[in-house]
Amino acid sequence: MSNIKNEYLQFAQRFLKEKLYILNKKNVKKDFDVVKFEEKLIDANIKNFTELHNKTKEIARAGLTQISQPSIAIKNFYKYLDNKIDNIVQIDTNLVSDYVNKECINNGLGLGTRTNYRNSIVDFINFTENNSVYKFNLEKIRVISATKDKKNKSKLIDWIDKNQLSFLNTEILKYNHRDDFTKCRNILIIRLFMFSGIEPNEMTRLKEDNFIFEDGEMYLRIDKTASREERTIPLPKGKFVVYFNKYIEEKKSKSSSKYFFFNDKNTSESISTLSLKYITKELIDFTGIKVKDKTPSMLRKSFAIILNNEKDPVTGLTQPEKNIQYLLGVQNLSRLRQLLKFSTISVVQSSRVFDEVMGN
Repeated sequence: MSNIKNEYLQFAQRFLKEKLYILNKKNVKKDFDVVKFEEKLIDANIKNFTELHNKTKEIARAGLTQISQPSIAIKNFYKYLDNKIDNIVQIDTNLVSDYVNKECINNGLGLGTRTNYRNSIVDFINFTENNSVYKFNLEKIRVISATKDKKNKSKLIDWIDKNQLSFLNTEILKYNHRDDFTKCRNILIIRLFMFSGIEPNEMTRLKEDNFIFEDGEMYLRIDKTASREERTIPLPKGKFVVYFNKYIEEKKSKSSSKYFFFNDKNTSESISTLSLKYITKELIDFTGIKVKDKTPSMLRKSFAIILNNEKDPVTGLTQPEKNIQYLLGVQNLSRLRQLLKFSTISVVQSSRVFDEVMGN
């Protein structure tokens, strides 16, 4: 390992160890063990950032989710530095600014994410300076909004259209998952976000009986909560049934969990929203689709917009606002009304909008 890789990784381990102690732990699990996680972070056997980031993901799954953001920021910044400098002390204002205001914009990251990246990277460099003999030439770094030229070139928006949805739907099948169980699970997760508009916290509560097969159709029932009524969402069956059946078969050999999607480490618990967001981003990243936010929220918004914009192939009509409100479980219409128009069509026909999306 080169000198810069070695030093950067070692300082990153110490930096994240400090974060482990100073971040607010009000939401961590009861068995959260700071000493155990410290040992994992400073383990001398860690050889690369992937291994280190896997440790922070484990800590995040235990409830300290805030540690993920600085870990991702300094991990991605290191990738950008590779082959650009020979020594860690060569990190300067220009490198950080170019990364945040050029590289990150090219990768479709929004202003908020880039600001968080800037803050974490500067925090990391200050930590390194305070805990070493190094002095860095670092001035105040402004995070700019995308320039007019960049906006015209990228035209990144925060939703995808039906053509991009088709591309996403087929490209995710090419991803090299570690086994059939993971493949079926991840495809079901991202397609549920794509074709039902479900939210991550709703997905964590799903059980097998939330999936309904009736009269040759497939539906997803979202159970009632304190803030939302029960709703039933028609699904495009052809996009789900093969992976659903295979997943059920594979799941039986791994867990008897009551949850449809369960936690890898503790199968009695549901999958975390953090894991759902990570799976979504990983698959969208793999396809190369350029969009501001590679999140379940972006897919939920795309679901609503496509329903509003696309004419049903049977009736030739688009979804009315009240139906999209029902499908999304939205109580407050102020946000929805900025996006949608009025029309007339039955709720049951909504899944047919997605039947023509390529791929089974």
